[in-house]
Amino acid sequence: MKYLLDTHALLWFLGEDNRLSKFATAAIMDPANQIFVSDVSFIVRRIW
Repeated sequence: MKYLLDTHALLWFLGEDNRLSKFATAAIMDPANQIFVSDVSFIVRRIW
């Protein structure tokens, strides 16, 4: 499966935040899935 993470999902995953569901964390960590992140997420992160 292919997943495109939004900025919040990316930050929550990287920060091991409990606001990201266990299902979402498992999907991101599953090597069978392809995870994509928009370039905009990195721009938003620099602004914060």
